[in-house]
Amino acid sequence: MTVTGPNYSSTVANYGTGTAWTNPTNAQGSSAYGGASYATCDIHLTTSQYLLFTNYGFTVPGTDSVTGIFVEVNTGLVGAMGDATVEAQLYLGGSLIGTPKTYSGWGVFSIGGSSDMWGVSLITSSDANSSTFGVAIRAIGIDDGPGIVFYGARMTLDSMFGDSDAAPGSSTSGHFLFPWI
Repeated sequence: MTVTGPNYSSTVANYGTGTAWTNPTNAQGSSAYGGASYATCDIHLTTSQYLLFTNYGFTVPGTDSVTGIFVEVNTGLVGAMGDATVEAQLYLGGSLIGTPKTYSGWGVFSIGGSSDMWGVSLITSSDANSSTFGVAIRAIGIDDGPGIVFYGARMTLDSMFGDSDAAPGSSTSGHFLFPWI
């Protein structure tokens, strides 16, 4: 198994309907992920547009298929404390794909894992390496509380050689997490 990443999105934009994010490009790259800059959105009892993170710059070998997707999201609150649900979904070539994942709370969230395909049956190396592959994240305000900030989203891919001699489900290398910058 090959681990690629974590990589940081070099393109961030508003996507879909809902309340637009202010300064979405502030959430791209590694310096944003570490808290240097951020995108904001007031979600008082509303739903934000998706904050679309793409162009991760993966270089998964052509003989590999993705076997798992791991995303870390760094979030925070602005102003009054409140509750919101955050929804993340994979994105490829102009469309949301797979099954959305949700979480509540603030801080750093880990979504997916080394064998989690997010409800997608196949992501090829070509898909993963595409500048249009990424993750779309939106916030849903469930009370009269917060504005939300996104510092960024980084992604790690696990992949396996198509003709690997390894037994199904086995791993030849670990999944590594990296400390904050």
